[in-house]
Amino acid sequence: MKQLYRVSLCCFLLALVCFCSAEGSITVTDDLGREVTLEKPAERIAFEHYAPAEAIKIVGAWDKLVARDGYITDEVFFPNLDAIPAISPEKPTGKLDLDYEKIYELRPDLMIVQKQDWNDDQYNEMFKKLEPEIPVVILDFIDPVSQPDSIEKLGKLTGTEARAQEYADFVRSITSRINAKTSVLADEEKPDVFFKGPAYKPEQIFTYGNGMKLWANMLNLAGGRNAVDNQSAAWFEVDPEWLLNQPIDIMVVHSREAMYPDIFGYQAQDQTVAKEKADSLIKNLTSTPVFSGNDAVKNNQVYLIADPLTGTPRSIIGVAYLAKWLHPELFSDMNPEEIHQQYLNFIGADYNLKNTGLFGYPGESS
Repeated sequence: MKQLYRVSLCCFLLALVCFCSAEGSITVTDDLGREVTLEKPAERIAFEHYAPAEAIKIVGAWDKLVARDGYITDEVFFPNLDAIPAISPEKPTGKLDLDYEKIYELRPDLMIVQKQDWNDDQYNEMFKKLEPEIPVVILDFIDPVSQPDSIEKLGKLTGTEARAQEYADFVRSITSRINAKTSVLADEEKPDVFFKGPAYKPEQIFTYGNGMKLWANMLNLAGGRNAVDNQSAAWFEVDPEWLLNQPIDIMVVHSREAMYPDIFGYQAQDQTVAKEKADSLIKNLTSTPVFSGNDAVKNNQVYLIADPLTGTPRSIIGVAYLAKWLHPELFSDMNPEEIHQQYLNFIGADYNLKNTGLFGYPGESS
């Protein structure tokens, strides 16, 4: 009888341990549909791509980093960069390029990777080299539609749920406010928008087709239609002759900080000079024959947007600018610069947008 009692007690205690262990574990489904489970919130984090860097800073898990992407450089956004080893090249190589030897040397208990259109072979190689010793989670922190969910999952994985929830609620408050007004618009009320991307040569014209999910989601949320919506490619060069016959109500020009550092971004400091040079950029662009005859140019509906607002978690600010440009009468009370400043407060970056370069132009203070 005593022996049976001991066996029963041991079984009960073992079951209790297993139950408690399961209760303490964390499981999320990432953006590839994979279940990722941690026994407890991660204490040693590594990440790839600059988008997770902003997300990690936002949720308050920056002090848990043991390894980082090599591409990030902004010391105001991301403090103590020199003290955190890089596990990828300083310049993007167009592939999932990780230093696996260094990752194993640093032994993170979670690897955070931005979801991109990598082929399965690249993802599978990473999973094979890192898991199960180092769990990998794939999340999209850039798309404003999926960003809040990804932030919440990151909060669970890092034990920073409260901070994550606060930011997710902030993003949803903006998207729901915009969507409430744009989702009821008829097709004829949505302007045709042409997005002019940066090119390799001045005479080249590149744009996004519907294959670029991020741009499609941003534009749809803001209440616009892609002027090249009959193109399924993500990124392609446009034939100028073909473009002459396309309806363009509004033109948005992607503007790289690296190409115009005295106009765009946080490092530019003289907004008067920045606006003068921005006006010159618009004038030079709209005077070219391929653009000079469209309705966007005729009606002064040409806008400049800095690249961080279309390719980072700051895309939510980009959506606010788009909504304001596309439907000024619907969003007369919305100030994208205020939203941007709130974002900076969340991430803890000590920038005052009154003393920086431009991000969306013409903007609220133009």
